[in-house]
Amino acid sequence: MQIHSGPPNSYTNLNNGHVVVYGPEGKPIFDIDAYRVKGVFYNTTPSGKVIPSFGNSTKFNGPTPKSLIDFFGL
Repeated sequence: MQIHSGPPNSYTNLNNGHVVVYGPEGKPIFDIDAYRVKGVFYNTTPSGKVIPSFGNSTKFNGPTPKSLIDFFGL
């Protein structure tokens, strides 16, 4: 899976039931759908390249809050 950068402090509705939230550096920090919120974490390779760490992503406990579902139109 390829992760694309976006405008800092913004979000993109992927029109597939998911919203990606970008942090201050334009890197995805959350993947949100109607059932869960997943945080995206990053590793730095020995060469200094920053890559997403899919194995260490965190699904937050409980369902997605209704306020987020309404805000993002999920």
